[in-house]
Amino acid sequence: MLAAIKQATNTEVVLMAMDTVTREADCWTANDRWSRIVDVLMERLHGLEVGDLHRRIVGLLTELEMKGRLSKVEKKELKAASQKIQDVSRSE
Repeated sequence: MLAAIKQATNTEVVLMAMDTVTREADCWTANDRWSRIVDVLMERLHGLEVGDLHRRIVGLLTELEMKGRLSKVEKKELKAASQKIQDVSRSE
């Protein structure tokens, strides 16, 4: 799932992998893998322009932030990505 999120060129594949990660949250928690998942999501987010995939990743990261899964640095990066979405929305 992480490789699909990180490397897939097809947006639908990335979204499917993100949905699977969300559905299998208990497994990721039991295996203490959330930090790696957040890392991969952040890596993918950095290479995206604002669009549907960018918004979906920000949404998932926001959910993870509410559950205490992001570091201070990741929270700042998420805030910047959210602001980027708002800026683009205002200009449209």
